[in-house]
Amino acid sequence: MNKHQFPPIQDKAHFPLLSASDELPCGHLMACERLVFFAAEDPAATASVILKEGVEWHLYGDTRWPALSSWLEINTSPGSFPGYSGVLVMTYEISDNKADPFDWIARNGPLSQIFPEERSAMAIQQRLKMLRQQAASTEQVSGPTDSEPRYIQSYCIYRGQRDVRLIASYTDMLNSEGIPIQRYRMANVQPYDIEVCRFTLHALFRLNEARMAGMKFIAIPQLETCEPLNLSPDTKNPPWARFHPSRVLRTRPAVRAIPTPGNMIDGVMYMETAQQIMEARRLEANLHMLAFELEARPRSAISNDDDACMGAFSHRANGGAIYVLPDRLVEEFDNTDCDEIRMKDIKLPFRNLFLKFTPPQSLFLAEGAPVDGCYIVKQADEYLFSLTSHWAGVDYSRSLSIACLDPTFSLHLPAPEFSLDKPVQDTDLCINAAVELGIKDFLERNAPPTDNISQTVTRPDGTTAQVIDVRAESRRRRIEVFQSQEPVFRACLNTIVNAACFISFRPEDITEEWDGEPPAWVIEALNDNRDTRSARDRKQHALRAIASGDYTRIRICGKNLFAEVPHEGATGHGVSPRAHWRRGHWRRQRHGVGLSLVTPRWIRPTIVKKDNGPLVETRIYDVQEPPSSEKG
Repeated sequence: MNKHQFPPIQDKAHFPLLSASDELPCGHLMACERLVFFAAEDPAATASVILKEGVEWHLYGDTRWPALSSWLEINTSPGSFPGYSGVLVMTYEISDNKADPFDWIARNGPLSQIFPEERSAMAIQQRLKMLRQQAASTEQVSGPTDSEPRYIQSYCIYRGQRDVRLIASYTDMLNSEGIPIQRYRMANVQPYDIEVCRFTLHALFRLNEARMAGMKFIAIPQLETCEPLNLSPDTKNPPWARFHPSRVLRTRPAVRAIPTPGNMIDGVMYMETAQQIMEARRLEANLHMLAFELEARPRSAISNDDDACMGAFSHRANGGAIYVLPDRLVEEFDNTDCDEIRMKDIKLPFRNLFLKFTPPQSLFLAEGAPVDGCYIVKQADEYLFSLTSHWAGVDYSRSLSIACLDPTFSLHLPAPEFSLDKPVQDTDLCINAAVELGIKDFLERNAPPTDNISQTVTRPDGTTAQVIDVRAESRRRRIEVFQSQEPVFRACLNTIVNAACFISFRPEDITEEWDGEPPAWVIEALNDNRDTRSARDRKQHALRAIASGDYTRIRICGKNLFAEVPHEGATGHGVSPRAHWRRGHWRRQRHGVGLSLVTPRWIRPTIVKKDNGPLVETRIYDVQEPPSSEKG
């Protein structure tokens, strides 16, 4: 099994609270600087450590962990508190160039890093007042001989399993040796949580004591750069990484785990399902973002990832049809004009399918991201074409998803059908006209706003925040990216539309196969059409095995199409310099009563030598034989 790029978010043995993917504590940890995740190498060995007798705080010795921010999870069950506590420890050194150190402490405490309310003027004044009162107090409080604060250390304690909650926060002043000065301890905790919090802090101090005495701990710092892992020379990506739908769902397990909705209408999900997908992805993306230091995290919005997740999930929900175009077929499609094709001619067997193909010439949606396919989705009276790409050389099985978001390009093409409500709309749109309308609509929808809603808002705790209207800038960037990718889409348009026509009329030359080798029982279960409980359960088990296995069911187009003639003068993509392509096209042949029906017929392209004429005679490829009753 490959080691994950950042173990804590999947390591359920050492980090069960973190790997639960809950909103907390992730949301708070996101704000920490230089966070390190600590855990005893042998979790079972911690029981004897944390069950040692408790003492007063200053007798535990040095309580500092070797990081600005540290995260540990402690199994508190041995102490009669079932479950786990997670502890965030933040340790700041007090500035020594301030005339009033208490004022510095009140304004720069670690808790203000993650809780906005701690930064309010009222909270600062309350802390400062309390610190000065304690410093001036004559009350005898046990503590170390050296009682001069040199560090300020805060602890946030979390409890739970799936729903993790913050139950307390504590702040200590430490002397130069890292020993707590009890006089200055501050706490925010409910009475019913005090006992578990005391035991948790006791366990934390004992574990640090054991660490300094030689107990082995793993220490995993956040990553300094947000980048994917690359394939080593002796490894390659698993087969599922070839296909965008599989790639998205396999690298986003939270989205993959959402069950397929059973209440779709014409292949369209209800809004609740879409919101569920986006929320699951948001939590998962935040967790993955936690792997990177603050300065390393990508600043750009990952809204395109929402589109990718929705596309892959909807594709699976609509049958998960993947059509693979062999290179030879792509080459012919690239050399076949589709100007005569109407949007209404495209009648796919699935409302959502994915085309896997490699363009004859290398095309990139971004530097290092070659085009590798396209979704074709029927949505009401339009088609959505989404061009996909992959990052060359990236190890998808080990890279965190937010570090290698595949660039995509999407365009909505109108495909209106006749309606009495809209009798004047053009129901005979050709492909090129639909593309122009789709581009015009995109530019209009993303035009910069005419107003500016930037404002200053006051939070309930008294702090203020400046809300900046970023719509104009984000739309400008969106249009720039769109216009940089548009030529790539146009270069792929012939291949996509010709493939859609090829598939629409169900030619015999589409064969089902597997990419990879599933176990025999999986194939048997999928082919078992008995309407029994055991057969249905076995089929569901097989589908789960496919979702997590290294194999994908595919449909290969034109596998036997090239058995007729040799492909002389061509080697892979492209042809010999001595030959050229005579372009193909689609003929819209009328038939039926009164020639009212239209069947597209493919006139395949041919390779022509300069001196010797065509290598391959022009051929008409019947993609659909009209029924005898309809023949003219």
